Amino acid sequence: MKKLIEKIKAFYKWMGTDGQLHALVNYNIMVTVYPIFSNPSEGAIVASLMAGFISLAKEIYDVFTKDANLKDSWHDIICDGIGMGLGVMTWLLWWLCNL
Repeated sequence: MKKLIEKIKAFYKWMGTDGQLHALVNYNIMVTVYPIFSNPSEGAIVASLMAGFISLAKEIYDVFTKDANLKDSWHDIICDGIGMGLGVMTWLLWWLCNL
Protein backbone atom coordinates (compact mmCIF):
# COMPACT_ATOMS: atom_id res chain seq x y z
CA MET A 1 0.00 0.00 0.00
CA LYS A 2 2.90 2.35 0.77
CA LYS A 3 4.32 1.83 -2.71
CA LEU A 4 1.00 2.74 -4.29
CA ILE A 5 0.78 5.93 -2.23
CA GLU A 6 4.34 6.83 -3.20
CA LYS A 7 3.53 6.30 -6.88
CA ILE A 8 0.45 8.49 -6.59
CA LYS A 9 2.51 11.21 -4.91
CA ALA A 10 5.18 10.96 -7.62
CA PHE A 11 2.53 11.21 -10.36
CA TYR A 12 0.96 14.22 -8.63
CA LYS A 13 4.37 15.89 -8.38
CA TRP A 14 5.14 15.10 -12.04
CA MET A 15 1.81 16.47 -13.22
CA GLY A 16 2.10 19.75 -11.31
CA THR A 17 -0.37 22.62 -11.35
CA ASP A 18 0.12 23.37 -15.05
CA GLY A 19 -0.53 19.76 -16.01
CA GLN A 20 -3.64 19.64 -13.86
CA LEU A 21 -4.95 22.76 -15.57
CA HIS A 22 -4.30 21.21 -19.00
CA ALA A 23 -6.16 18.06 -17.98
CA LEU A 24 -9.05 20.03 -16.49
CA VAL A 25 -9.53 22.23 -19.57
CA ASN A 26 -9.59 19.21 -21.88
CA TYR A 27 -11.92 17.31 -19.58
CA ASN A 28 -14.30 20.28 -19.57
CA ILE A 29 -14.23 20.53 -23.37
CA MET A 30 -15.00 16.82 -23.68
CA VAL A 31 -17.93 16.75 -21.25
CA THR A 32 -19.37 20.08 -22.44
CA VAL A 33 -19.32 19.52 -26.21
CA TYR A 34 -20.36 15.84 -26.22
CA PRO A 35 -23.99 16.26 -25.01
CA ILE A 36 -24.70 19.11 -27.46
CA PHE A 37 -25.15 16.57 -30.26
CA SER A 38 -28.10 14.19 -30.38
CA ASN A 39 -26.00 11.48 -32.04
CA PRO A 40 -23.42 10.21 -29.50
CA SER A 41 -20.82 9.33 -32.13
CA GLU A 42 -21.01 12.83 -33.64
CA GLY A 43 -20.60 14.37 -30.19
CA ALA A 44 -17.61 12.14 -29.46
CA ILE A 45 -15.90 12.99 -32.74
CA VAL A 46 -16.49 16.73 -32.49
CA ALA A 47 -15.48 16.92 -28.82
CA SER A 48 -12.31 14.89 -29.41
CA LEU A 49 -11.29 16.88 -32.47
CA MET A 50 -11.98 20.18 -30.73
CA ALA A 51 -10.01 19.27 -27.62
CA GLY A 52 -7.13 17.86 -29.67
CA PHE A 53 -6.99 20.86 -31.99
CA ILE A 54 -7.06 23.38 -29.15
CA SER A 55 -4.35 21.45 -27.27
CA LEU A 56 -2.01 21.20 -30.25
CA ALA A 57 -2.61 24.81 -31.31
CA LYS A 58 -1.75 26.04 -27.82
CA GLU A 59 1.45 24.02 -27.73
CA ILE A 60 2.50 25.23 -31.18
CA TYR A 61 1.79 28.78 -30.04
CA ASP A 62 3.89 28.25 -26.89
CA VAL A 63 6.83 26.82 -28.84
CA PHE A 64 6.96 29.73 -31.28
CA THR A 65 6.15 32.62 -28.95
CA LYS A 66 7.33 31.65 -25.49
CA ASP A 67 10.38 29.60 -26.50
CA ALA A 68 9.02 26.62 -24.61
CA ASN A 69 11.16 23.51 -24.92
CA LEU A 70 9.86 20.28 -26.40
CA LYS A 71 10.01 18.47 -23.05
CA ASP A 72 7.50 20.91 -21.54
CA SER A 73 5.31 20.71 -24.64
CA TRP A 74 5.22 16.90 -24.50
CA HIS A 75 4.38 17.07 -20.80
CA ASP A 76 1.47 19.39 -21.57
CA ILE A 77 0.25 17.19 -24.45
CA ILE A 78 0.33 14.10 -22.21
CA CYS A 79 -1.65 15.97 -19.55
CA ASP A 80 -4.12 17.07 -22.25
CA GLY A 81 -4.53 13.41 -23.22
CA ILE A 82 -5.17 12.46 -19.61
CA GLY A 83 -7.97 15.02 -19.44
CA MET A 84 -9.43 13.75 -22.71
CA GLY A 85 -9.27 10.17 -21.43
CA LEU A 86 -11.07 11.14 -18.24
CA GLY A 87 -13.72 12.80 -20.39
CA VAL A 88 -14.23 9.57 -22.34
CA MET A 89 -14.49 7.63 -19.08
CA THR A 90 -17.18 10.09 -17.96
CA TRP A 91 -19.08 9.49 -21.22
CA LEU A 92 -18.94 5.74 -20.62
CA LEU A 93 -20.12 6.10 -17.04
CA TRP A 94 -22.92 8.38 -18.22
CA TRP A 95 -23.92 5.80 -20.84
CA LEU A 96 -23.86 2.95 -18.28
CA CYS A 97 -26.04 4.90 -15.87
CA ASN A 98 -28.64 5.45 -18.61
CA LEU A 99 -29.01 1.79 -19.62
